[in-house]
Amino acid sequence: MIKNILFDMGNVLIHFDRKVFLDRLDICEQDKQRLLREVFLSVEWVQMDRGTLAEPEAEVRMCRRLPEHLHDAVHALVSLWDEPMLPVEGMAELLEELKAKGYGIYLLSNASIRQHVYWPKVPGWQFFDGKLISADENVMKP
Repeated sequence: MIKNILFDMGNVLIHFDRKVFLDRLDICEQDKQRLLREVFLSVEWVQMDRGTLAEPEAEVRMCRRLPEHLHDAVHALVSLWDEPMLPVEGMAELLEELKAKGYGIYLLSNASIRQHVYWPKVPGWQFFDGKLISADENVMKP
């Protein structure tokens, strides 16, 4: 008998679309590609998710590899990517329904320590009984 249901966050509860985040910036396509590589695909991004590097230091390291005109964009991508939050349609309602049926609802997600800041903006967050975030445990799920 199933008693608990485990959810991921990115592209399950909220959309995590790097292209959308990059398209919010008023920059050329070449700079978007540089930011994709030097921010989202960087070792620092993995270290933030693993909890071994704080966002401010990650930004400093990323900016060292990029021209100054992209430094504000780095900050936006690291610290403000969740503004506005992009919920996956129907998930909050599903969580509410599952909770009403008596299921335990849990989150298991690779995310930086900043997850605790934006978590209350995730629709349906109040239905969760607990969460395990990679940065809190200093280990990432496969």
